[in-house]
Amino acid sequence: MNIEIEPDGSYLFTDIDALIISVFRRIPDAANPEGNEMAEGRLYVDPVSMDLPEADSICEEWSEWVHPDLKFLFESALETIREDLDSVQEKKVKNEKSTLYSMRIPPSHAEAWLNGLNQARLVLAAKYGFDEEDMNRELDVPFLSEREFALWQVNFYAWLQEIFLWEPE
Repeated sequence: MNIEIEPDGSYLFTDIDALIISVFRRIPDAANPEGNEMAEGRLYVDPVSMDLPEADSICEEWSEWVHPDLKFLFESALETIREDLDSVQEKKVKNEKSTLYSMRIPPSHAEAWLNGLNQARLVLAAKYGFDEEDMNRELDVPFLSEREFALWQVNFYAWLQEIFLWEPE
């Protein structure tokens, strides 16, 4: 895969192979915490320690006033990612049976990508119970389990976040 930042600030991803484009396409599902309390807790963290006497009322207000806006922000980011993924172009490789993919992400979508990638990382980490040791270990390919693949996704998504944060000199 090649990545260029174009003069207008767009991110151009080219020569993406089938496996990597499938990992890109998993972002919205990976970011979905529904049905997993741990994952929802990672995205919608209580604003105060439950040890405080006023914690219940603060958390109630948080749920009423902030949670809906966060949910809207998260869903909007994922919708932007879906739209960008819908615009993926494919190119058949001459003399081969493979296909390579490319996509252009406008600079105005970078924040949504950072948000969606972070959601996916947090949700995957919660769903699979990744700890610091997991996050720092080397992974072997092929992956021996779904959990190992999810850990690879978390690391790949972190690397993509670095791309969107990188500023050319």
